[in-house]
Amino acid sequence: YFGRVLGGSRNVKGRGDIDQYSLKKRAYLGPTSMDAELSFVMTNLGQVKKGTIAFDPFVGTGSILISCALRGAFCFGTDIDTRVLKGRSEEENVYSNFRQFNLPRPELVRSDNAIYHRHYRSDTPLYQSIVCDPPYGIRAGARTTGSRRANPKPILDEHRHDHIPQTKPYNVSDVMSDLLDVAARTLVMGGRLVYI
Repeated sequence: YFGRVLGGSRNVKGRGDIDQYSLKKRAYLGPTSMDAELSFVMTNLGQVKKGTIAFDPFVGTGSILISCALRGAFCFGTDIDTRVLKGRSEEENVYSNFRQFNLPRPELVRSDNAIYHRHYRSDTPLYQSIVCDPPYGIRAGARTTGSRRANPKPILDEHRHDHIPQTKPYNVSDVMSDLLDVAARTLVMGGRLVYI
């Protein structure tokens, strides 16, 4: 009985039926795009609401941040893969999904969660919610910054401004350890980490 009552509504507050956010109707998809209904459940568990700051350190095509934006959060996402952030073209990228649903653009940065502390301040809590789908190497291999070579070539100063670092495999145990470390350092008191 309670499951039917609580789960009976398929509306997103003020935004219509949940089916309109289905992956089948998205402007831009990747191989690991999160199902709309599951991302709504995750943002609900993360207590994402209007005026909060939501962070997805493995943003991909932005499916989870769409759910966060629909709940009124300020959205910030990072990903190590520049190609997925840039998308296929100006019309087919992460931002096109936000335009499609008339949502504010998220802040997106190419960044490696394994070295979050080198990119951002991690001594002051900032996020009310971290909601993500970390890479486990099943659908898309997990990657971190670094070279497989013992002695990689140094990057010349004149190439640093547009240099994209090499990546190497990222062990699942390290992915989870780094995610928990970032959450412990950056979530406000009472903030929530939700991952699948």
